[in-house]
Amino acid sequence: ETKNRKTINQSSIKEAFDNLPTGVCFFNEAGLPVLCNYAMHRFSFAVCGKDVQYITDLENCLSEDFISSAGAYKNGNVFILPDKKAWKIEKRSIADEKGNIYTQYVATDVTDLNRNREELMKENEQLRKVRAELKKLSANVVAVTREEEILNTKMRVHDEMGRCLIEAQKNCEEMYIGMDE
Repeated sequence: ETKNRKTINQSSIKEAFDNLPTGVCFFNEAGLPVLCNYAMHRFSFAVCGKDVQYITDLENCLSEDFISSAGAYKNGNVFILPDKKAWKIEKRSIADEKGNIYTQYVATDVTDLNRNREELMKENEQLRKVRAELKKLSANVVAVTREEEILNTKMRVHDEMGRCLIEAQKNCEEMYIGMDE
């Protein structure tokens, strides 16, 4: 038993593959799973309500009209599970050294990224509101500045007219006094 733990064999590779936190599944050209780890089985059960039996089980998840039977909802290729965990699934085609084509599905836990994205979206919405408010305030500042300039101009005109009237009154008084003499 100790000897087996120190060597890499098919069993140890399968055990390591099964314990990956990322779900991985390979399908042959017939659509049958060739290699599928525990995380992918958990993902499939959480989203589709059943284990991976055939490639269409995961293909259906990626279709636009997919509705989860297990309470998960889909946002693009990200699935939000009832426990609020988010998983992103991706599909790739790969070939082995003999030219055999396999379809690989990878399901990655993106819960933290999804939470950060949602927080950023909320912050962006708040920033849009602040920006709209700043635009209103800016428009008000322009209007207030314009009103102040108009008021200052009116005050200058009023002061000038007052000075002119005082000068005119003085001139009239001087002329009137000059006529009395």
